[in-house]
Amino acid sequence: MTKKETKTISCPECGKEFEITQLSYIDLKTDPDLKKPLFHGDLFRETCPHCQAETFVAYPCICCDADRGYMLSLTTENLSKPTDLDTIWYHRFRFEKNPDSFLEHARILESGLNDRAFEIFRYIFLLQYRQQYGDPMSDRILFDYIDGENMQLEILSGDVSIATMTVPVAGYEMIAEKFIGSSYDVEDPDWTCVDMNWAVHSGALQMFEQN
Repeated sequence: MTKKETKTISCPECGKEFEITQLSYIDLKTDPDLKKPLFHGDLFRETCPHCQAETFVAYPCICCDADRGYMLSLTTENLSKPTDLDTIWYHRFRFEKNPDSFLEHARILESGLNDRAFEIFRYIFLLQYRQQYGDPMSDRILFDYIDGENMQLEILSGDVSIATMTVPVAGYEMIAEKFIGSSYDVEDPDWTCVDMNWAVHSGALQMFEQN
């Protein structure tokens, strides 16, 4: 069940205080109506009732979907291991320290993608994009959503958007088919940060190296 807390914050524009509702635990199975505002970051946007200024207020929270089998935490602190053995082996436990990557990771998991296989796909696709378009400044690919047989990706250089691309999901599926069930596809019962850095240092990329 989703847990709500009332907090008082000061508006960064006018300095006046007002109350906001924070969701410390977001249960997407029992509250599926929260998916859209979560994925678009609306749950972290607040409007000051005094001056109408909009501000982004990120806070520690956990997003869970038992149907998809994951728990994703936005945190800057070390997390305790889960104690429920049934939960440990049923769920993927992930954490992000950055609100933007937290929101993207939630979209990835909720889309039904294997996030580790996706990070491998993301890394390989970025290298191919740089080679094809001769753009060494591109350093990040952002997952947006899946629409039928295609996924929408955004190419970035730092925080600047360079391009948006519609890419067949089949490219990811080829990688996922080889990755899922491999020695790298073993869930750790502890919380794990799965990102492109994981793909680079896990050793899983060796499975896809050209001979």
